[in-house]
Amino acid sequence: MSRAVCYFVLCLLTPYLAYANEDNPTVKISQGELKGIFVTTRGGRKISSFLGIPYARPPVGELRFSNPQPPQPWVGIRDATKDASMCIQVNIYNSSLKTVVTGEEDCLYLNVHTPQVDAHSDFPVMFYIHGGGFICGSGSSTVYGPEYILDEDVVLVTINYRLGPLGFLSMEDTVLPGNYGLKDQTAALQWVKDNIRNFGGDPDSVTIFGESAGGASVHYHMMSPLSKGLFHRGIAQSGTALCPWASHPPGIHTKLATRIAYLVGCPSKPTKVMVDCLRDIPAYILIDTIQEFNEWDMHPVVPFPPSVEPEEVEGAFLTRDPWTVTTSVPLMTGFTSEEGILETASLSQNPDKFEEFNNEYDRLGPLTLIFKYTADEPVLLARTVKKFYFGEDDISQKNLKKTADMFTDVWFMHCTAEAVRRHNGEVYYYYFNYKGANSLGTVYGNASLYSGVCHTDELLYLFDMKEVLPVRNQSEADDNFSRKLTKLWSNYATYGNPSIPGSDISWHPVKSSENEYLHIKNDGFEMKNNLLAERDKFWQTLPYREKPVVHISRKDVKDEF
Repeated sequence: MSRAVCYFVLCLLTPYLAYANEDNPTVKISQGELKGIFVTTRGGRKISSFLGIPYARPPVGELRFSNPQPPQPWVGIRDATKDASMCIQVNIYNSSLKTVVTGEEDCLYLNVHTPQVDAHSDFPVMFYIHGGGFICGSGSSTVYGPEYILDEDVVLVTINYRLGPLGFLSMEDTVLPGNYGLKDQTAALQWVKDNIRNFGGDPDSVTIFGESAGGASVHYHMMSPLSKGLFHRGIAQSGTALCPWASHPPGIHTKLATRIAYLVGCPSKPTKVMVDCLRDIPAYILIDTIQEFNEWDMHPVVPFPPSVEPEEVEGAFLTRDPWTVTTSVPLMTGFTSEEGILETASLSQNPDKFEEFNNEYDRLGPLTLIFKYTADEPVLLARTVKKFYFGEDDISQKNLKKTADMFTDVWFMHCTAEAVRRHNGEVYYYYFNYKGANSLGTVYGNASLYSGVCHTDELLYLFDMKEVLPVRNQSEADDNFSRKLTKLWSNYATYGNPSIPGSDISWHPVKSSENEYLHIKNDGFEMKNNLLAERDKFWQTLPYREKPVVHISRKDVKDEF
C-alpha cells in the first residue's frame, strides 16, 4: 500500500481511533472543543454524553429580561462531563420543596447524547423540553438521561430554559414582552441546527418532544415564526398551547408583573424604569415571590405561563392568541388516563383539604378549574362541571376517581382533543393507560388512596429518572413495555410514523372527526376512536375560553395596583 493511500485511510479512521482509545470522547464545535463522558445504555450500548454545553450567554445583569444572545467561544478544552446548574426555581408541586429556592440564574446549557461522535453520521435528533409548569424542572441527565432512548439510533438533546418570573414576566408591551423561556428554547434549537452535525446528528431531522409545560412548549413552537424551520415534527405529551394553564387572558400578565415590582420595592411605571430596577434585585428574591401568588393548595397551578406579545415587538415569539393560530407541522400528542391524580394526590395529604374544597367550592372551584379569568360566569360554570362529574354527591376522598376525572379533563383532555381537531397536518393521537409497578403520583403527594396512571407516568418508560425515583422495582413486563414505547417514539422521530414493522403495533394517524387514537394499555396496543366521547362532548358545549385576542394594546390593560 502506498504512503498516500495509507495516509488517506488513516485520516478516515482518525475519529474512530480517537473515540476508541481516549478515556473521554471529544468533539469540536463552533465555540470550541468539548470533553464528554462515555455512558452505557440499558441495552449495553456505549455512547457519548456531553453535558453542560452553553447555547447562549448567561442571562444575567443587562441580559436579564432580554432575548438570549449567542454563546461566547472558549479557549482550550471545555469540561462537558457534568450537568450544569438548573435554572433558579421553586417547586410548588412538591410540598417539601415549595419554599426552597434552588438553581442559578446562569443556566442556559444543554446536554447532547449520541451513539457516535462522527460528523459523517446522520442520526435523527430528539430534542426534549422538560415540564414543570414553566416554573421548575431542568434537562438534567439524572432525570432525562439517555439510558433508554439511546438504545435506538438517535441523538438526544435536553435543555434548561429560564423559568418563573425570569422566564415569563411580561408587561404585555414592547419593553417587557415576555416569553424569554420560550425564546431560550428557540435559541437552543438554533444551536442544534448549527452544531448537531458535529455530534453525528442530522439538523434536517429534528423532532421536538416534551411533557406537560414541555408539551405546551412543543405546540407553541409550531405556532411561532421564530422557530420555523428549526424542527420537523413534534410530540406534545400531556400538554398543548390550548390548555387553560398554558396562557393567561389579556391584562393578567401585567397585573402579575406589577405585583412583583411592588413586592420587591420597584416602581411599575414606566416599564423601562421597572425593568432597570428589577435587574438589580437578586434573582432568588424575584423567584421567591412566586409563593406570594399562591391562593390555595398549589393554585394557581401555573402562575407564569407564556404570553401574547404585541405585534411590533422585534423578535417576538408569539403575537396571536393560540386559539387563533393554525398549526400544520406533523404532530403526535396524547395524555394519561388519570392525569388528575396530580390534584387528588396533593389534596389527599390532608383530609381537611377535601372538606374545604367541597364546602367552599364557589370560591375554590373557579380557581382550581382555571375559570377565574376564562369565563364570564366562573361560579356558574364551576357548578355545572361539578354537577356533571359528581351529580348530587360531595367532593370527598370517597370520590377520588370522579375528582381525578374532572381535573384530567379540564387540564389535559379537552385541550389535547381540541389541538387534534384544529391541527391542519398529520396527527398521531394516543391515550396512555399502562399501569406499571411505579408511579410519579407519589411525588405530588399521597397517591396511595387512588391508584391510576398519573400525570408524567409515561416518562418512567422513556427515561431512567433515577433522581426522581432512586429506588425502582421495575418488573420484566415494565421493562419490555418501556422498550416498545421508546421504539414508538424513536420511530416517529426517524420515519414520521411510530408504527413498529413486524409487530402487532400498527398506529394510524387521525383521518376523520372520530379522532382515531392508539390506546396504550397493559394488555397491548389497540386503535380506537372517539376517546372519552361523552366527557369530551360536555367540554365542547361549555362557554369556556372563547375570547381569542389577536393583538394586545397597552390602553386595554388596567392597573390594579
